[in-house]
Parts: sequence; C-alpha cells; structure tokens
Amino acid sequence: MESLIMKKIYILLFLSLFACSNNENQKWINLLNDNDLNGWHYYNDNGNKLGWSVENGVLSFDPTVGKYQQDSNGNILKHEDGSLKKENNDIVSDLDYKNFKLYFEWKVDTLTNSGFMWGVKEGEKYEFPFVTGPEIQIMDNNYPDPVKAGSLYGMIAPSEDMTKPVGEWNSYEITIDYKSNFGNVIFNGKEVVSFPVKGEQWDSMVAGTKFANCNEKPWQNCEFGKFKIGKICFQDHGAPVYFRNIKIKELEI
Repeated sequence: MESLIMKKIYILLFLSLFACSNNENQKWINLLNDNDLNGWHYYNDNGNKLGWSVENGVLSFDPTVGKYQQDSNGNILKHEDGSLKKENNDIVSDLDYKNFKLYFEWKVDTLTNSGFMWGVKEGEKYEFPFVTGPEIQIMDNNYPDPVKAGSLYGMIAPSEDMTKPVGEWNSYEITIDYKSNFGNVIFNGKEVVSFPVKGEQWDSMVAGTKFANCNEKPWQNCEFGKFKIGKICFQDHGAPVYFRNIKIKELEI
C-alpha cells in the first residue's frame, strides 16, 4: 500500500515538473516586423485610420496624420461641445491571446499618454478597446493624471516610479495568466504591480472604477475584463509614442 502511494506521489511530481518545464520551454515569438504592420490592424478598422508605422523595427504613432470621423454622407462628426471627432486609431493584434508573457520596450515624448490592453474585443457594439480591455498605463509621469506609468489603470498604482527620462527606452514584461489567476508588470526589471485576473477579487476591483457603469458615454456597452481570450492593443491617446522588441510567450492554457 505504501509503495503504491509513493508511486502516485512520484507520478504527480513528474507531471508537475513536466508542466513547469513545458511552460519554460515555450518560445518567445517576435510580434513586430522591421518595416511594416504585418500582424496588426487598426481597431474596428473602417479604412479611414492612420498614424501607426514601423521603421527599422520601431512601431510609432504620429497623431498629426489621423483623420476625422465621418457619417455615411462624408460629413465630419462633432462632439457635443462642437469640437471635431477624430478617429480612434488604437492598434490591435491580428491574433487572439489568452495566457501569455509579453515583453516590449517603449518611450514617450513630453506629456505623452498611452497604454497596453489585453482581452480586447472588436465589433460595432464596442466603440473603443477600453470598454473590454483592461489597461497597463504608459506615459510621461509629468502628464496631469493621477494614474502613472506601470499602473493597472484605475485599480492598482505601481509600488515605485521606475520611469526613465522622456526620450529614453523603458521595458515592460507583463504576465496575464487565467490558469493561475495571476497578472503582473515588471517595469525596467522590477515588479511594480501584481493582481488577480478573474474571480471575486478582480470583480471587487472593477466595481470601484468607472468601468462598472456601462450606461454613460463612452463606456456604454462595456464588458470590461469579461473576455479571457482577445486581442492585445496599443493605444492612441493623441500623442507620439514608440515601441520596439515586442515579443510574446504563450503559456499553458
């Protein structure tokens, strides 16, 4: 009897070690070509979106070339205050992802605000990526916003400001793992945020944010954080931002 129990223990240990080894042996996959946007597209692309380009392995956004939103007759749409509505030029991956580690480097200009999102869904129902996708903040920390770089936007602030001066490259390694219910951000080599990605703790965090109210613009029809499988996204927030060395390692499902 004792021998049988020991055999079962050895088998369980072997399977556990095999699973860990399998995760570790998953390869990093480069998500960015040197000179084109292959593998990426504009969110809910209507053929009227511009701004992102790739040159020498650097993905960048130029806010000066974005177009304005138009109705079916070609008239430019306006906000309630009379200002013109610019296209939302967020860029998303062609492929969907669930459990992964993502590494990328980023830099910003003065007062730039941007972000990375996961679990993003497209469709007429969802006007913006942020109504479905949680965000890790990317920004110049001099930007007038209490949410700083490295934050899980609206929910958890970074434990430390790890940003480098404007114009210098920063790095994120982000883990999103629904299997182990774990997410974190390693910011320039230091973990600054960790969080659950599902369950009661996650729901409690969301309940304290603006994403809990799906009745007001621009968050109507939001299903924030509801999708375990979805696109990954880089945000257009109307300012220049740059990315390079974007690579992903998919984890065990």
